[in-house]
Amino acid sequence: MKDFVHFEGATLIRSERVQTFDLAPGVRSSPLLGKHRAGANDQVGLYRNVVEPGCGIRPEVHPETQETIIVISGTAKVRLVYPDRIVGEALEEASIQLVQGDVLVIEPGTVHEVRNDARLVPFVFFCVA
Repeated sequence: MKDFVHFEGATLIRSERVQTFDLAPGVRSSPLLGKHRAGANDQVGLYRNVVEPGCGIRPEVHPETQETIIVISGTAKVRLVYPDRIVGEALEEASIQLVQGDVLVIEPGTVHEVRNDARLVPFVFFCVA
């Protein structure tokens, strides 16, 4: 069965069959919509990501793009860092625990990282950017 099935006026994407690439050790991403999908001319990026236990996505920032994380399964900790805010001698930051069903909207310019501290269960989420 194909990963993309085209119909008149619609496309079915079988996310489990889309080719993946490694974002980091233990982190796989499947581009479903957007510039990373071959031949795509989509206005928005949609990615299915899997973070294995004990692994994570290093701090990153998207200066002009909002990113939305939609949790499918597992749990993860997201750390947000605010480089323009200093508390004492340290940068201000926040830590958020995500669980299945959560949706986190990260505003442009916010430094963030994702970590799966679970021992057995992968963290699976869709990312819209």
